[in-house]
Amino acid sequence: MTLAEFNQVMAVNVRGVFLGVRAAFRRYAEQGGAGSIVITGSIGSLRGSADLLAYQTSKHAVLGILHGAAMYGGPLGVRVNAVAPGIVPTDLFAATPDAAGGKDDMVRRASSTPLRRAGTGDDIASVVAFLLSDDAAYLTGEVVSVDGGASIVSTVRPSGGAGAWDFAAHDRALYGKDVS
Repeated sequence: MTLAEFNQVMAVNVRGVFLGVRAAFRRYAEQGGAGSIVITGSIGSLRGSADLLAYQTSKHAVLGILHGAAMYGGPLGVRVNAVAPGIVPTDLFAATPDAAGGKDDMVRRASSTPLRRAGTGDDIASVVAFLLSDDAAYLTGEVVSVDGGASIVSTVRPSGGAGAWDFAAHDRALYGKDVS
């Protein structure tokens, strides 16, 4: 990855979120009222991986924005929360269905979550609607994982997925060689 590529991801995923949150706060100030903001994080905000460093770094930074904005907004009556979607194979991934990380691969990996399926846009939208509603009136600064249970899986236990992946094949694809 080049520095320019890293900077581009940070510009979209971090600066873009910052500017959106700032604009929302300015609008609430103009209206003189309270409100709610929902930021989109990712399962990558909560975990690690070796293949998407810029993306993962940017999504961790989004949680920093979330926490700071929730602290700032609380006294103003503005709640700030985030959703952390898991595997949601959208049309963005349809162009390379068979590639690692492509749509078919996403569906296969999602089958190892407790719900045994990939998510949909509607799954995410429903949680966003809840976070924006008065039903979430006492909730701020929180991240809701909408990931079919992927974030609770223990990969060190057989019942949690340990041994479910061919890590040698994964390592060859990522590093171009066996590393174990």
